[in-house]
Amino acid sequence: MNTNSIGRFGRRGFLRSSATLAGAAGIVAGIGACAPRDSGSGGEASDGGGAPAGEADPNGHLTAAISYELGTNGYDPMTTSAALTVAVNWHALEGLTELHPVTREVYAALATEVPGADGTSVDVTLRDGAVFHDGSPVTTDDVVFSFERVLDPDNASLYAQFIPFIEGVEAKDDSTVTFSLATPTGVFAERLSTVKIVPRAAVEADPKAFDSRPVGTGPWTMTDGGASSKIVEFERFDDYTGPCPRRPPP
Repeated sequence: MNTNSIGRFGRRGFLRSSATLAGAAGIVAGIGACAPRDSGSGGEASDGGGAPAGEADPNGHLTAAISYELGTNGYDPMTTSAALTVAVNWHALEGLTELHPVTREVYAALATEVPGADGTSVDVTLRDGAVFHDGSPVTTDDVVFSFERVLDPDNASLYAQFIPFIEGVEAKDDSTVTFSLATPTGVFAERLSTVKIVPRAAVEADPKAFDSRPVGTGPWTMTDGGASSKIVEFERFDDYTGPCPRRPPP
């Protein structure tokens, strides 16, 4: 299946493939973001065969492999659609909401709570203390910018088709944005997750640099995009203030 063009398999196919990828790649981010830095507390680990594996190394290195060559279409969440780059962005970027990688349930990410959409005007409040990987605080201007660039027809973002009901986004105050909707939309909260919030200053200062190494608010910072090394590397973002995604039911 060609994951580089949504036109090849349509919207449903794109969402199905995204769900499959999230189950494989998103779990790593969920587990890593919830792991405490001090490994001296908590239960004893196992090597998978029932034998104790000893204490976890808080500065350990996790290595994973993929079965195809690294793509080169960039990481900008407004345009990227390759399987690997989308999976990388799940680790490094956040939307106002996100979907659990296994259950597909919606949960609040950069938003303080999962918003409803009973009317045509919806306020969404940002969580306190959220910062981008470059240390800059997340602002309502960044949120408005992130949605407007996706909705702008000149940018030809494939993600615009998932939020056609959004007619406008504006900053209500320093912590709240207001969405104007064409009609009340039952999947409003779920669809917010398709737009990742990016720092306006970084994107506008150097779009090419951002495309090669995006700046987000996720639990991991990408330190190598693999352009020459063919290796994608992350470092844990210690200033991450977001939620631990809910684990799937037993």
